[in-house]
Amino acid sequence: MAMAALLLLNNCRDFEGWEDSGYKEMKYTKGQYCWGGPDRSTRVRLVCGASNEIKSVEEPAKCEYLMVLATPYACNAHDAKELEQSLSPEDAVDSADIV
Repeated sequence: MAMAALLLLNNCRDFEGWEDSGYKEMKYTKGQYCWGGPDRSTRVRLVCGASNEIKSVEEPAKCEYLMVLATPYACNAHDAKELEQSLSPEDAVDSADIV
């Protein structure tokens, strides 16, 4: 149900945390009507990761979803260095490519 609901959301309305360290959370609001509840909404929390991967999807409140998405684009230079050290050579992320 949660994944289907994510597809019925309107476009992204807000970003949080971008001033000093890159985008950390996207807020999607005004989604499909949810019977007996508010319109569906989703927060997508971005965390540093070696590849784009959905880590979890939860429904902390009725018709409100939280997705945790790992992506190299959420890494700062320090995170990228730590990630490189933890990966095998063929999976390493080049920290020079991280903005």
